[in-house]
Amino acid sequence: MRKALTRSLVASVLLLVIGGCNSCQQSPELPAPVAKEGRLPRAPEPATSPPPSQVPNPSCAVIASSSVEEGPAPLEVQFSAEGMCTDADGTYTWDFGDGSEVVHKSNTAHTYEKPGTYTARVTLADPAHDATDSDEAPITVTAP
Repeated sequence: MRKALTRSLVASVLLLVIGGCNSCQQSPELPAPVAKEGRLPRAPEPATSPPPSQVPNPSCAVIASSSVEEGPAPLEVQFSAEGMCTDADGTYTWDFGDGSEVVHKSNTAHTYEKPGTYTARVTLADPAHDATDSDEAPITVTAP
């Protein structure tokens, strides 16, 4: 049996040497490299996302505007505020700077009765998350 196996092997080698081998002339495809100790390399960390432990604090932002900045008494002014809070709707509060009652609307009107320089201030607040922002609109009321 050993002789038959040896003859078969010798015959196969002779066929390859005499007849040539098409696949022997092509470079074999190399396998992909394997990481040492069977571990895969770590994927790179994404550069655009913040670390998971850094969550921004709740916040609010507001911008105030007025229809006029100065005029004679009695001066009616239309006030508007645009804003938002990150974690809630927020509550607007206008203080007109003349001792009158505050108003809890984003858009409102107020009449200044006496000459003077006033600062109308709007505050947008999210009390549940301790977030606020304010903006001001200066108003000058002249004598009639």
